[in-house]
Amino acid sequence: MTLKYSQRSLIVLSLLGILSAIMSVLSVILIFQLRSVHAGGKESPPSTSPLIPAATWAVLLPVSTVLCALSLTLHLSCVVVCLLHGYFSTEVCTGGDDAQRADWFLLDSRAVRHVAVGLFCLGVCVYLAAMSIFMLLIFEVETGIASACVLSSGILVLLVVVIHTLVKASRRIYSHFTH
Repeated sequence: MTLKYSQRSLIVLSLLGILSAIMSVLSVILIFQLRSVHAGGKESPPSTSPLIPAATWAVLLPVSTVLCALSLTLHLSCVVVCLLHGYFSTEVCTGGDDAQRADWFLLDSRAVRHVAVGLFCLGVCVYLAAMSIFMLLIFEVETGIASACVLSSGILVLLVVVIHTLVKASRRIYSHFTH
């Protein structure tokens, strides 16, 4: 059984929306964890190593919270884009006059899906940056540095893959319009 282009696109769009919603929930959880660390830090000074002074610790905690809030905003924006695009696609699909109308709509609005993927991947990068700062602040120095390095390398790999994919897709769209 082969799925039509419109069905495959809607399935991928709904899966991306679900993943964005899950990442939004993870961002909210991290924000609450950062708030509890911040509230605990006000009662007693943080026990940090000489590698991270208390003044730096006090600055990195709000930075991590802001990055997490930015991640939440990006993921919620991706959810909204996916929901709206899926809604408009299903509205176009319900028209019984022309069965190919949904395929043409989805082909013409590929840029919207590229924006949704870009928002999702940027949100994941920002979340990983917030998580790496959080791990630096919470764990022992060696564990925190190793965790931050692993997450940072994940950020770099994700950015390279997304940029490559979006450039390749935009070239394909450009060559499609020139022919």
